[in-house]
Amino acid sequence: MAEAAQPTRETRARRRRGGLIALARRRLQRSRGGRVAAVLRVFVVLGFAGAILLLRAADGGDAPLGGLVSSAARWVAWLVGAPLALAIAGDRRSFDRRDGIDALAASRGFSLQSIESARLLGQS
Repeated sequence: MAEAAQPTRETRARRRRGGLIALARRRLQRSRGGRVAAVLRVFVVLGFAGAILLLRAADGGDAPLGGLVSSAARWVAWLVGAPLALAIAGDRRSFDRRDGIDALAASRGFSLQSIESARLLGQS
């Protein structure tokens, strides 16, 4: 019976970095700005979906939606992007230090530079 291939050192390191980036992204999503952005995203999507349904019901299936879709894209970018940008602009480093994330990551062998890099990549 063939043995299962063990992940290489590089693969394990990549997975660990990916986990640290996922942690930073999750913490950003759970911040106040991240939660506000999620709620506003739902409101914008439901609002424009309702507008599309009303437009289709009133004008039929041939109703042009191009202007509505581009307007929805602008609203989503501003209403979702603004609170998220404000959350990113906050002092994430001090929040992580306060919550013990830096100490946890350091105990797992991550340097301060890799933690900062993960924060940066978690914002993208």
